[in-house]
Amino acid sequence: MGIQRYAANSISLDLNTTLATTPAIPYGSCSGGTIHMPSTASTSPLTFYSSSTVDGTYVVIHDAADVAVTRTVTVSKAYAMPDECFGCYFVKIVPGVNCTITLTLKG
Repeated sequence: MGIQRYAANSISLDLNTTLATTPAIPYGSCSGGTIHMPSTASTSPLTFYSSSTVDGTYVVIHDAADVAVTRTVTVSKAYAMPDECFGCYFVKIVPGVNCTITLTLKG
């Protein structure tokens, strides 16, 4: 018997530069995921936020060196969700420029 791995269906998300209006991602049961940047998106840094409830206060996720977790992305590429998101119940991704991404989450 091997390790079972699966990903949920792909989710299309409209990300906004405003934290309050970008969608919350239920991430509590996920062990990872992949961000797919379409060819129509702009090159942009993504900043990751976390909250313990969907409607709660979202704060920037920091790494062990106390640096905000960001990822600079370019069009037509896929990027792993940052390891620092593991254990977060809800995650919001705020881009430098409004964009639509496809996200797959691993359970």
